[in-house]
Amino acid sequence: MKQLLILILISFIGKNAFSQNDKLKTDWLIVYYMPYDNNLSVYGEPIIKMIGDSLKSKKIIAAVQADFRDTLG
Repeated sequence: MKQLLILILISFIGKNAFSQNDKLKTDWLIVYYMPYDNNLSVYGEPIIKMIGDSLKSKKIIAAVQADFRDTLG
């Protein structure tokens, strides 16, 4: 299920986010899945911030899907 969500996200970014006149031109697309619904959940937000801060070019897209600990487990 999570892999399907990632593929849908990539498809949306590549096809639907821009009109046909505004082609999306990127050098890199980075997809990062964070299954941190355990003792790693405290590190999730800082890692997402570090990923965003490390993007040095507007031609790089980073897509992050995060699963953090919550009351449902």
